[in-house]
Order: sequence, then C-alpha cells, then structure tokens
Amino acid sequence: MTMPDSWLQAIAQPALSVTSPFTLRLTLARLIRSSQSAGAAIQTGLRADTPATAFLAGYQCAMRFIDPALEPEQWGAFCVSEKGLGSLSNMQTTYDRETSLITGVKSHAMLARSVIDWFYVVARDSASGDLVCVRCRRDAQGTEAGPDPVNQAFVPEVPHNSVSFGQVRADDAFLVDDAHNSLNKPFRFHEDYLCALAIGGWMLRQVVNRETEAVRHLVATLSDAKALYPARACGYTAELMTMFDALAAAITGAAKFLAGEAALQWQRDRVLLVMGEKARAVLRPRLFPDISDSES
Repeated sequence: MTMPDSWLQAIAQPALSVTSPFTLRLTLARLIRSSQSAGAAIQTGLRADTPATAFLAGYQCAMRFIDPALEPEQWGAFCVSEKGLGSLSNMQTTYDRETSLITGVKSHAMLARSVIDWFYVVARDSASGDLVCVRCRRDAQGTEAGPDPVNQAFVPEVPHNSVSFGQVRADDAFLVDDAHNSLNKPFRFHEDYLCALAIGGWMLRQVVNRETEAVRHLVATLSDAKALYPARACGYTAELMTMFDALAAAITGAAKFLAGEAALQWQRDRVLLVMGEKARAVLRPRLFPDISDSES
C-alpha cells in the first residue's frame, strides 16, 4: 500500500495516549511547529491509541484557528455553551472591558480540571451587548471547574466539565470582537474537519495491514483532504463540505475491518463524525441549492 513515508513512520512508532498527556503534548507541539494543522492532525492520529486521543489532537489543532499565536506546547478550550442556552442572544456570561473581568458559567470545557492551559470564553460585552471572545488561564483566580461527568456517552477519556468564572481577569493580549461570526461559526468547520483527519489517522493505524480497497481509499481520501484544508477558512464551502463527507464515508468504510478493543472503541466513539451534522444540515441547502431544489 502506497502512503507517505512520514505516515508509515508514525504508524511504526509507539502509540500516544491522552492518559499520558505530557508525551502527547510534546509530540503534538513538534508536529504543529513543523507542519500545518492538517498534517499535524493526521500524524498525531496515526499515533493515537484511541479515538479519544485522536479527537483531542484534532481539537487542539483546530484551536490554532481561534488563536494562531497559541504556543504549540499549550492547549486551549473554546467555551461557548451554557446550560439552557437556546440562543446566543441570551448568553449570560459577561465581559467588562473597563475591568477586564469575566463573570458567568460555561457548561462544557474540555479537560477543564487538568491539562488545559487557556479558556477561550465567548461572553457578552456588559456595555454594548455584543459578543466578544476573551481568554484566561485555567488556574486564574476565580475559575472553578465542576466535577468530571459520571456517564459521558463518548470519549470519556476526554471529560468536558462546567466552569464558573467569578470575576476572572482576562488576558489583555487577546480580545476578538463579533465573536460569533469571527470565531464561533468558522470553528465548527475547523473542529469537524481536523478531528475527522485525526480520527482517520487513528483508523488507518488500526487497519493498515488489511490490503483492501476500502483501506486504500481511506489513504487516498486522507491525502486529498489534507491537501484541501485551508487554515484560515471562514467556514464550509461546497467543496469542503463534499470533501468532509467523502472523508467521513472513507473512515466508516474502513471501520468494518476493525476487531477487538478497537472495534468496541469505535462503536462507542463513532458519534464524533456526526457531532456537527445538525449545523451542516442547515448549511447544505445554501451550499447546494440545485440539489435542494431538485429534492423539493
């Protein structure tokens, strides 16, 4: 089977794990420094022990869209969700520009109790009412992460905690206005795409010895998806949506060759590929109006 030498070398190396975050952090940082986010996501996925490890790697690559200046060795969590939040216009978390203080509660933040370095918090400007994004250290005074969820349905190795911000001072070096359009909407694409690349790498590691058309197709589709990825894209285009769908299908097609523990892990975590489907379903009629018209 033909694939880049760097991919073969990654598969031959010992697996990385979210349960050994120090080694994972250093390896991912080296890859981020030496290649673009798409390449780093695939390479780390090729060394991931579980879909959860691949997901974490892909997510951290996507965080480089939120903050291109985020140091490669540092990890971030994008904090948007709030309990009962039906519309962003009702967001309760606030940011005071005069005092640089964040106040509120976010319902989901990746690894908030342990290895995350920065929280990137979408909040409502207390004066203007506009949405902004600010950041603070995970251990900043006034931050408090809730307990790990007891029954997280998938990737339980990467718990998502609630976080309360009790007048937490934000880092003055980072402030993004119009946060929904500038960061939140585009991030959906980058998270989808880069996590799929990383998960595709994990899948390839599991099935690389199976000389089948499905596995060869996965190799080719991963390569095509990597080449197409635009690091500063403002969201999905028709071409990128088509590519994501093709990659998800290639991963699913190769999954039938999984066995043992890997098959059980995939059965539990395959929902990762469809997490953003609701948002993509809203976008599809806009990106593919001819198809939508023919179906109506």
